[in-house]
Amino acid sequence: MNEHENKILQVLDMNSEGIGICKDNGMVIFVPETVTGDTIEAEILSVEKNYAKAVCRRILTPSSFRREPECPWYKTCGGCTLGHVTREQELNIKENTVRQAFRRMHLAEDDSIFRPIRSGKETGYRNKAIFHADERGMLGYYARESHIIVEGSPRCRLLPEIFLNIAITMEACLQEWPGDLPLKSLYLRRNEENKCTVCLETKEPLTPKLQDTLAFYVQLLYFHHEKELAGVLHFYTPKGKYAVPEFTVLAGERYLYETFNGLTMRLSPEGFCQVNHEGAEILADTVLQFARAKAGNEPKTAADLYCGSGFFGLQLAKAFPDWQVYGIEINPESIKDAEVNKDLNGLKNITFTCGDAAEGQKKIGRRPDFLVIDPPRAGCSPAMCKQITEIAPKHIAYVSCSPHTLARDLARLCSSYRIEAVQPVDMFPGTEHVETVVLMSKKG
Repeated sequence: MNEHENKILQVLDMNSEGIGICKDNGMVIFVPETVTGDTIEAEILSVEKNYAKAVCRRILTPSSFRREPECPWYKTCGGCTLGHVTREQELNIKENTVRQAFRRMHLAEDDSIFRPIRSGKETGYRNKAIFHADERGMLGYYARESHIIVEGSPRCRLLPEIFLNIAITMEACLQEWPGDLPLKSLYLRRNEENKCTVCLETKEPLTPKLQDTLAFYVQLLYFHHEKELAGVLHFYTPKGKYAVPEFTVLAGERYLYETFNGLTMRLSPEGFCQVNHEGAEILADTVLQFARAKAGNEPKTAADLYCGSGFFGLQLAKAFPDWQVYGIEINPESIKDAEVNKDLNGLKNITFTCGDAAEGQKKIGRRPDFLVIDPPRAGCSPAMCKQITEIAPKHIAYVSCSPHTLARDLARLCSSYRIEAVQPVDMFPGTEHVETVVLMSKKG
């Protein structure tokens, strides 16, 4: 096999990134934008020791799983990596991504642990977007592996219409603006009542002169979108490795309020929140299902590590008023939100502590019966996994956005715990990403 050689290939499978997998004389060949079942003519781009990369030059026989992407910016944007496959195949790919990650770590001897994937709506589900600004006053997403704005990308089918309308308003202003544009990006967040927080990120910190400039933007936004605006804020991140973003309210409110499964939460602009409201409710519902299955009749103790603004801990405290729940989070701003959320919902059976999740037992002071872990994409460190086994909860609900780091961490825990259920959740339709909730119980 040589570079630039043309090959007729059958696409046998797809990986977690939506890239087609072919074989030729035992050599694995990766071909983007192809679908399981396609017969293609491909050009070999590079040949490595164990695999080759190719580009599809012609589809000879399209797969029954193939569809035309609905987005005109599909190829340039690079966000919806599964936009060219049917919805049924997309869900199959995501289920298989989770299964394969578990099998690589020898965690899936019994397929009965895997539940069918759960999902919500396919379009308009994102409640957060960041549109970058360029020197032309254009707003949108960056093209794949570049800093070039994809023209028209605010029309993304995954976004609510209000985001597009706000972007159009801002572009009209920016493209008439004299001199250098002060705006670096437009950061938007929306709740289910269609109220939005708009953050104007600039390249420089807020000065009286810059505030006067931004006042015109604020007036324009309120003139066109007053009913949809909760607040408009200025956003600047100082230079430095550990710099913390600075937010200043220019008009309206700093916070957005949202309801998940009947639980009201205050969301800070700098705080984390799942970008798919319906998906977040499915995650919470799954954790509560696992907790109910293990609750029994006795009062319990639960802990929520990496609790953020209290999402899972508050859900547990509301669902189980006889339980005592603890939440631990290293970000002090998130803990402030968590305390407010606790009071908003009148919950007395949850305590929040600011600190490192790896010191969970010291912070809690007792062994929890039920532990929720929702770490960042990088997963838990070996020290964190060791700490979990030392805390020794009876049951663990591990929530993860990365099947690969999830499987790695579960392998570290499996000396003490057995896997009882694996629930994939499609939080990000159209993309390769998949969320997973795993229930583990202590052995013996």
